[in-house]
Amino acid sequence: MTDSQPSTQRPATISDVAREAGTGKTSVSRYLNGETHVLSADLRQRIEAAIARLNYRPNQMARGLKRGRNRLLGMLVADLTNPYTVEVLQGVEAACHALGYMPLICHAANEVEMERRFLQLLTTYRVEGLIVNALGAEEDVLRPLRGGGIPAVLVDRTVEGFEADLIGLDNTDAIEAALAHLIERGFDAIHFVVQPFEHVSSRRVREAAFRAALAARGRPV
Repeated sequence: MTDSQPSTQRPATISDVAREAGTGKTSVSRYLNGETHVLSADLRQRIEAAIARLNYRPNQMARGLKRGRNRLLGMLVADLTNPYTVEVLQGVEAACHALGYMPLICHAANEVEMERRFLQLLTTYRVEGLIVNALGAEEDVLRPLRGGGIPAVLVDRTVEGFEADLIGLDNTDAIEAALAHLIERGFDAIHFVVQPFEHVSSRRVREAAFRAALAARGRPV
């Protein structure tokens, strides 16, 4: 067993730890994977001391790929300036923390090409799942997820031609409830204000529900 770190400035490896502890890489690997019950107390202490001396940090990405699990979840959002998106992000981060996952968050800034690039990036990281708040403009942007075996959940917006679980409001019921609330209180000139909605499914549904609800009450749009 040596008393100092390797002379080079490179990060310590599992081989360095094994050499420092006077054991083999298999024993160090077992220690890192929590299989300490198969190691003697003396060996556990030597490995722990070697890790501390060398300031060894396991490559979590490489370990995850080897095990087939990396505890990474990708999240792609269309617009971080949207207060609704911020609320969703906070919930995702809290859930990931509670379940031992690390979220990788990408912001497409309402650009289809950015959305495409970030989805490709997240798939190369082999994330275990994707949470997608999509722009909704092009189904082919999400198509690569089908063959990649990556589970995906859509937030707020559907994408025509792409089947996935959706988390969001019942927009039709929400508009109906809001309109009924205003009419019951005597409001007549009710306006529908919305951001550009050509490709955003939730906004299109709300607009259609607004028109239908007014028409059902014999009111002009």
